[in-house]
Amino acid sequence: MSIDTATGLEAPPELSSERVRDIFSAIARKYERFNAISSFGAYKLWLAGMMRQAPIAEHHDVLDIAGGTGDVTFTVARTKHPAHIQCTDLVPEMLDVARMHVDEGDGAGVPIDFQVVDAQDIPYADAAYDVITMAYGIRNMPDRPRALAEMFRVLKPGGALVCLEFSTPPNRIWRALYHFYLRHLIPFWGGLITGDKEGFVYLAKSIRAFPDQEGLAALMGEAGFTDVTWKNYTGGIAAVHVARKPASGTSGRS
Repeated sequence: MSIDTATGLEAPPELSSERVRDIFSAIARKYERFNAISSFGAYKLWLAGMMRQAPIAEHHDVLDIAGGTGDVTFTVARTKHPAHIQCTDLVPEMLDVARMHVDEGDGAGVPIDFQVVDAQDIPYADAAYDVITMAYGIRNMPDRPRALAEMFRVLKPGGALVCLEFSTPPNRIWRALYHFYLRHLIPFWGGLITGDKEGFVYLAKSIRAFPDQEGLAALMGEAGFTDVTWKNYTGGIAAVHVARKPASGTSGRS
């Protein structure tokens, strides 16, 4: 089922996809600054935690979904040194910034290719990648079951999907502070840094409408992944999920 990612209600996929393209194409060159300031630097700790959980070896071919300006791609390159990384995103302007970083030497010598890709229709062969990484991406996809099924398809048997996403703090006080932050401070910082306050009103709504840790794990399980685990960071504001494709090549669906 396709949904409006701002509300979680059923809606045509074009509604959310076009909105995401419009927002991120406009803020691409200021997106990294927003992440650094709005998270008070915590996003670097979340990326480091993601790498500790990512089962990436030097011989692996890695697919980075919703790679944006390359934060995850370049972190993988520096810390894991895989054989190759395919960095993809729905928004060309975001990848333009990532290419600029490669020119500045952020690729750490790892071969990196870039392509505009809708994760709900991945243009790669079955069982093509050892590991898939994704940060803050699934939340903006209107047909999440289809996107996860596509990731399952292109992942090799025994491979892993490693997903960093905003989540739901289990502690009641943390949760109240978090929702206040989303409702008021995310649009404030977004408007101040990028000039697009309304775009960040949407982003805050999409975070609040997103399933909690168990909900995302359930979606992964429905797509065929097994051994789905997650680890919370910063009181549960962010969580890293790791899901595996069965080594036997069977679907894993129950």
